[in-house]
Amino acid sequence: FMEARSGDFRHIRIYNNRIHLNLASLQSSDAPRGIMVVPPPRSTGLLGRWPEFEDIVVANNLIYDLAGTHQLIQFSNQTDTHSNVFTDCHVYNNIGVNGGGYNLDAAIAAANNVRFSAAEAASRFARYVENDLTSDMTLVAGATDLIDQGTDASAFFTTDANGELRSAPWDIGPYIYGTPPIAVAPTFTLQPQ
Repeated sequence: FMEARSGDFRHIRIYNNRIHLNLASLQSSDAPRGIMVVPPPRSTGLLGRWPEFEDIVVANNLIYDLAGTHQLIQFSNQTDTHSNVFTDCHVYNNIGVNGGGYNLDAAIAAANNVRFSAAEAASRFARYVENDLTSDMTLVAGATDLIDQGTDASAFFTTDANGELRSAPWDIGPYIYGTPPIAVAPTFTLQPQ
């Protein structure tokens, strides 16, 4: 979550992440989002002007189980009362499963961001089970709409989440097809008090 209340954001890369929300109480809470990059609502914050977002890349992430309609990626104005705050920003090759949509400002270069229902995801990943953190989210041969269908983002990064070198044409999501599955990274759990 990036909300610029006290400064501008520049030269940020958010890529090859696997974002999973599996705590039911958070899934039903106040609109959890996978990745959120927004100016502050109804305020210029401490800057005295609208903050600027420049050279930010959100690419090849996998965001899943956010519960229905919650935003997968929000990279936009929250109120549409100000403009021209996004310069040279890119959102490419992201996958959303079992969540809402993408809310992207028109000034952002965006391509090949896809979303699937839980049922649709089952045929694209090695082992997807809804709300199961141990799901193997590597691509299978049948994921032809993800394999070799991505935008080349090599100007920003060149490897997948396993450290494997990407080559053109790019795959959509954090893992390139044919990469062996990896152990799920350590996680932390947030418990509402």
